[in-house]
Amino acid sequence: MYFSEVFVLSFDFANKLLLVMKKGHYLRFLVLPLLFLVSCSNPRDTPLPKDLSNIETIKPSLDKLSPEERGFVAGYIMRHTIGAAFGSAFGVKADPIPDGMTIGKAINEQKEFIEKQKSIEAAKKLEKEKADAARKVLADQMAKVLTVRLIDIQLHKATYSNFDVNNSINLTFSFENKGLKTITGLKGIATFKDKFGDLISELPIKVDQEIQAGKSVTISLSKNFNQFDSGDRNLASLEAAKTNFSISPEVILFSDGTKFDVTNTQNK
Repeated sequence: MYFSEVFVLSFDFANKLLLVMKKGHYLRFLVLPLLFLVSCSNPRDTPLPKDLSNIETIKPSLDKLSPEERGFVAGYIMRHTIGAAFGSAFGVKADPIPDGMTIGKAINEQKEFIEKQKSIEAAKKLEKEKADAARKVLADQMAKVLTVRLIDIQLHKATYSNFDVNNSINLTFSFENKGLKTITGLKGIATFKDKFGDLISELPIKVDQEIQAGKSVTISLSKNFNQFDSGDRNLASLEAAKTNFSISPEVILFSDGTKFDVTNTQNK
């Protein structure tokens, strides 16, 4: 029997099957093969290529996905190809695409990854909010004990004589101890804003000089000046009288061994 004869017989059989269907008989014989064909064409069952150079092979399956699903697939592929190759340089570990990975599995894993990242970010945000709240408590406590004023900002240019070889920004502060105990040291973050309230610079400061109860002291601190750093240039150009200055404390030490500590809102 030739191929043409087989084709004719098959076509004839199909026509007869359709006639039977029209009479409502044996519909299940057609429905089951159709379901099988639909399941086989599910784009989620398409294997994911392990090499980006073969990504075009899955384009027909990707076109059948929703935009959101395509986004999940793209994120998974990027994370496990480019991320696996270069992630270690940024402290992020990602494995290459494993054998047997399909589009459906990639979508599910990327969803889980995103949810996990959201949980991590939410935890970080909560910790930051707790730290900010603790810092505010300490700032309120410190305001009753210590007043800090910015007196002067000066840019010092190196003279290259007598070992003067560094450009620096010299900052002069007045510290007034309004409490009943001698302050033996403090550290925190100094914030400098211009007259519009725009942030210019944030600097860590540490003061080791004692400040007697009920007394004021003038303390000078300095930082190296980098002419290529816009933050340094902007800070050096500020006028102390027009600068919105504040200190966010981290630790204040007292002569009796007690302290305010931002990592613990209870005084020690």
